[in-house]
Amino acid sequence: MARRKVGTSRRFGQGVRQWAKECEENAEATIKRASLDFRDHLLELTPIDTGNLRSSLVLGLNGNLPQGPHNAYMSDDNEARARAVVASMKAGDTIDYRFQAPYAHRIEFGFVGVDSLNRAYNQQGQFFIRRAGTSWNKILRRAATELWDKTRG
Repeated sequence: MARRKVGTSRRFGQGVRQWAKECEENAEATIKRASLDFRDHLLELTPIDTGNLRSSLVLGLNGNLPQGPHNAYMSDDNEARARAVVASMKAGDTIDYRFQAPYAHRIEFGFVGVDSLNRAYNQQGQFFIRRAGTSWNKILRRAATELWDKTRG
């Protein structure tokens, strides 16, 4: 009888470890999906004049962002770079979304004053980044629901 209890406990322990592993994998898949969906949502809300601001968005992990002038990132492989960053994410990592265009702060928060060329401005903020941020919980919940539906068959 004692041997049977040990065997049952061992199988139970294996089941718990397998369940924990699946939970971690599902959490990682959910956060990766939500991170890409959030990027798409942020790009949708980004105001477009020339497209420069939108194409200056770069992603990084744990504070490591691509360096250099934002023009270096204004190419068709922005999508590939973003997917590569998200694919390399692990549980506990922090993803950074940063607009490299020098005027991004003015578009987000507005600007009142005179610029370096002595032009007067009274520009209202668009607050598109803040609006995108308020959607994070909804985006995460949708990604988790889609993964749940996919795994349940």
